[in-house]
Amino acid sequence: MKQRNMYMDNISANLVQYDAKLIAMKSRISEVQPDRKIEYLSHVDHLGDKRDGLMAKYRQLQETRGRSWYDIKIGTEILWDDLDESMAKAVFRFR
Repeated sequence: MKQRNMYMDNISANLVQYDAKLIAMKSRISEVQPDRKIEYLSHVDHLGDKRDGLMAKYRQLQETRGRSWYDIKIGTEILWDDLDESMAKAVFRFR
């Protein structure tokens, strides 16, 4: 149970970090070159959707116990890795 709680706390902390990064990215919209704004906004929206997907999995994990928890955890980790990678690419691309 302790390991499960630590895992859940880690996801929660990462969700807070993703939220902060998304807010920072949205606040930079005025700095983006006009010809890239649509692309930039599209990436930010896409990242927000991925973040929402991770949040949905997080909520599922909160409500699930036993073997099902481990199955959902695997899906959560896939989403988590994808969001992490997408966030890093977007930050690099639009710096």
